[in-house]
Amino acid sequence: MNKYFLIGIAYLLCCLSCHENDNMLHISKTVPVKNIAFCDSAIVKIEKDSNAITKFKQYQHLLQENIFDTLPNAVLLLQLFNCDTSTQSAKYDALQKIILNEHYLKQFPRGKEILAKAFAKQIKYHKSAGNFDQVIDDCEHYLLYSNASTDSIYRSPVLRQLGSAYLRLGDPKKSIATLNLSLQFANNMHNASMYANSCSDLANAYANYDKLNDAVRCIENGLKFPHISNNDRDWLMMMRVEYLQNEQDKIKTFLELLKITSSDDIRFTCYKLLSNTYFQNNAYKESLTYGLKSIAIPHQESREIAKQYLVIGNCYAACSMTDSAIANYDKGLRKLVEVETIHGQVLPVYEKMKPENTIYDLLLAKADLIINQHKIDSVTLNPAIIYLESATKVSDLLRRQLVFDESKFDMGADLKLVSEKLVQVYFSLSQKYPLGDYSKKAFMVVENSKAVTLQDNTEKDILQEESTDSNYTKFIEIRKQLSDAEIALHLAERESQRDSLTNLSNQLISQLGIYKSLSDAILPANESNISFNQLNTFLMQHNYSTLSYFMSDEKLFIFFVNPESQQIIFEQCDKDIIDSISMLCNLQQDQSVYSTQKNRYLHLSNLVYESIFKKVVGDLNENKQRILILADGVLHNLAFDALLTDHTKMNSFLIQQCNFSNAFSIRSLITQEKRERNSTHSVLINTPFATCSVRHLASLPNSQLEATQIASLFSSQIFADSSATFTHFKNNLNSHTYIHLASHATAGESPQLNFYDTAVYVNSIYQLPMNQSLAYLNTCQSGAGTTILNEGNLSLGRAFFSNGVHNIILTLWNMNDASSSQLSQLFYKNLKQSENSVEALHEAKLTYLNQQPPDKQAPYYWAGVQHIGDGSIQSSTHWNLKWIVLGLTAFILVLFVGKKKLINL
Repeated sequence: MNKYFLIGIAYLLCCLSCHENDNMLHISKTVPVKNIAFCDSAIVKIEKDSNAITKFKQYQHLLQENIFDTLPNAVLLLQLFNCDTSTQSAKYDALQKIILNEHYLKQFPRGKEILAKAFAKQIKYHKSAGNFDQVIDDCEHYLLYSNASTDSIYRSPVLRQLGSAYLRLGDPKKSIATLNLSLQFANNMHNASMYANSCSDLANAYANYDKLNDAVRCIENGLKFPHISNNDRDWLMMMRVEYLQNEQDKIKTFLELLKITSSDDIRFTCYKLLSNTYFQNNAYKESLTYGLKSIAIPHQESREIAKQYLVIGNCYAACSMTDSAIANYDKGLRKLVEVETIHGQVLPVYEKMKPENTIYDLLLAKADLIINQHKIDSVTLNPAIIYLESATKVSDLLRRQLVFDESKFDMGADLKLVSEKLVQVYFSLSQKYPLGDYSKKAFMVVENSKAVTLQDNTEKDILQEESTDSNYTKFIEIRKQLSDAEIALHLAERESQRDSLTNLSNQLISQLGIYKSLSDAILPANESNISFNQLNTFLMQHNYSTLSYFMSDEKLFIFFVNPESQQIIFEQCDKDIIDSISMLCNLQQDQSVYSTQKNRYLHLSNLVYESIFKKVVGDLNENKQRILILADGVLHNLAFDALLTDHTKMNSFLIQQCNFSNAFSIRSLITQEKRERNSTHSVLINTPFATCSVRHLASLPNSQLEATQIASLFSSQIFADSSATFTHFKNNLNSHTYIHLASHATAGESPQLNFYDTAVYVNSIYQLPMNQSLAYLNTCQSGAGTTILNEGNLSLGRAFFSNGVHNIILTLWNMNDASSSQLSQLFYKNLKQSENSVEALHEAKLTYLNQQPPDKQAPYYWAGVQHIGDGSIQSSTHWNLKWIVLGLTAFILVLFVGKKKLINL
């Protein structure tokens, strides 16, 4: 009776301390001293009571009321976690309730001990999610609250997890230092198992740091440790094999280990590694033998078994045994479906967030087998298309769930690979069945791939660049909190808990609104797929035809979309043309090309025109068209309007027949259209080097003239020389429709833009709230940067576009100060008349060419200035308001005239 009385008193204290709101936990800031002794006494009784868990279960209704804010309850929760009959979800929930009371529990010595154990146990959940930042945080909390002398049994494993997390995040130095501490604790405790595990992890860290000798030394020390178990000895011996350089030595050692080990896990790993080793050496028969032995080992993890089915299937495929290959691929898929079904009921989010995805690999393997084995036929290739489309969905699912994991960006590469295979299949089918929709389907695959690449690289720029800016830091913190809240929401079982987490998510989303430019750069990008009809409607509205390019490993695919005819011309070129394009890009940037490499330039420019433009667009016959270029890779560095249509005429530029703009994807333009934009009509002008040279950067005297010219046409605010600081630029952005920057910039992996007082890296651009209609970046290389397949250049211009500016004018190379200044002045004169930035730039270039002597007509002087966007500088809201006003005015006039006529009658 006494024990039940004490437990009842403990729960009564819980109820008295609970907040009136059942959805929120009330946690006292201070604890009366007289209660501490009672709490300690209650804890002793609870821990001695072997039926405490049974008694605990009788109070399940209290669980639903969130009454957990006392020390005895924390002890009970920890016991509930350790109960074998508790579900994984209930265990995770118990840990969260303990940690939620952190600032209360840490006031007690016993509370710190409980917190240390809770954080030690929570590590495995974040590790399984691949969230290694959170693993580090959990480890640091454990070390904060644990006592080294009394809690060594946890300290060594926690230090191992911390070291492994540092290694996964690319910091081998910290990893090695931490794992050495783990080894010391295990040694002090004379714990052979802990020591062997620490040796194993430390050897792995050394190996990743290319210190193989140190790695081998760690393994040898582990093998010499007294009383090491046979299982640990076998694992260490197997690890030592990994550091052998000779393949035959590896195989020999694996075979020797198989003779002495009694562990199923060791045997499975040996068979698996033998199978993979033989497969890599094209010994398919031997690989198949050991692969089949590996899947016969009982009680192995389903994902690992599925990988082995993939290897076995690949062996059969290499031996042209198609049916056996597909049968094993299917067995692997069934294994993965089983693991998702079983574990999905326990921890759905954590299980699915694993970066490594064998489902994707199996689907690709099945598709490859069909593509390589069958003739070009819609019936036989249709299953391959289905598998590839499924792989696309798997890749996209992983990308959406891996919010803060670097492996998310590998998923973009996976999507690119699937896209290449799909486009190749669709091209083959379109050649055989020209009346089918295969060209349209291929174009939509490419369009989606381009949009996703832009999204991933924008987010990668924002999340991975280091910044000391407080807005950026706060933004990342809120995003992480939101990610954790969404994971907890998936795991929540009770309605009250789900409501509380939903409210928290909504609050965090609201807070993100404060950092609108940062969230817009990532979240707009969560756009849903757009249909071909929507893309076509957009092109019709803006009077555009589209020329889209897509590179695979072997081919360059070209799409020409004419919205009026609803047809897509789908062609391919050998990849040799890419070398010609690369050489031409270099020649276009050469100031002296007309005098030094005239014939070579004529030949290459016309060859590229014939191969990648005229081949699909045809002869334009001087009928000017507006063409939107969706480039890929090095094509993004090509000035299309400077291509020569006649190999005998130096200045037969394509600009005379076409009006060009560029885009990352049509989908990005449609998304951009939906964003709000500034409704005023004024220009913010920054010319930090108009008359002065700062930080070894030369003055740009022509920038002063262009600033004056722009100010004579538009309402403007000019910051020149020492006033052209980054602070002035940031503080005056919101009151202007257009941005004009005449400055110095550099490209490379981390592009930067120079102001008078500082050089601003691309990451800082993402932290500025932007809704401008136009940014004219009259700097060197504002459109250049690291070139990637699908998207083009990771440039300053891309950052402005992703951050909310609707139209960007940028430069592909180091521009001539005089000619670029002249072009910008002509542009703004035209913009005043046309109110379309594409038309304004096109006419400015034509005017410039008509005014210059032949030697100044070289592409170097003018063609590097390029346009990104749809050209519209008026927001849809602005135009709607304009027409509403005009309509109301006309209506009033009609009423007035009608009324006057009635009076006259």
